[in-house]
Amino acid sequence: MKKLTIALLTGLISTSGWSACTYNFDANQTQITQAFNGASKFPNVNSSKVDFNFTPSTNDIVYAAFSSTFANALAQSRKSFWQTTGDKLIQTTGILAFEFKIKVPNYTLPQGETLILFPIGVSGTTSGNQNSFMIMIMQGNNNDDSTAFHIAAGAYGSTSQVTEPLVTTLSGFQKFGFYINQDTKQIGLTVNGVNKGYIGTYSTPATNFAADFTALIKPLATNASVLDQNVSLELITDHNSLTEPFPLGSKDICGNVI
Repeated sequence: MKKLTIALLTGLISTSGWSACTYNFDANQTQITQAFNGASKFPNVNSSKVDFNFTPSTNDIVYAAFSSTFANALAQSRKSFWQTTGDKLIQTTGILAFEFKIKVPNYTLPQGETLILFPIGVSGTTSGNQNSFMIMIMQGNNNDDSTAFHIAAGAYGSTSQVTEPLVTTLSGFQKFGFYINQDTKQIGLTVNGVNKGYIGTYSTPATNFAADFTALIKPLATNASVLDQNVSLELITDHNSLTEPFPLGSKDICGNVI
């Protein structure tokens, strides 16, 4: 009877979507090099979260994170991130949602110190390496650039762009939520608990999903003001962990109702 009960519970969990909805940036250095020559694996990777501390350097440093499956696909397709079929199957109807949780310096870096996030990207694709929609979050921080976040969303080659300022939050993190309406083919945005509405459109429902993180750090002197500060990037996909104000009935990318 005990074995039967366990088996029934296991079946219930697998069919009801109770299991955690994850996206794992588990590509190793070899896979990252094949997918993005010149990039290094983030120093710290924990499933869907990556982070690093600023350290002195004499050369540009480029960090990248992909899932191992998508890194392999990217290397084989010889196409751009946006035109390579994603590794996560998603529903072609309804509203799908996910979030980014980002920690970056909250002040403009002085001359000679630069952090560029370009891009934090999400690609929705159909089979055969055809892009359906794309989402980019970009941020440049130095004395010549704004610390604001620049967001582009929409169809490949035809995105709408919005700018959101970097603000001080109690947690020290910035939260960006996106909801993809596969029925109306619109992309919505939330920022730090505020729903901004739809910001982009596309024409074909996506069947696959992929995400990546990329960061560029320019050379840093041994007395740079930003040394030892932490930069953290996290993709949140599980319905139990999503906190932004998404439309009623939204689901995580695995199909679980939020």
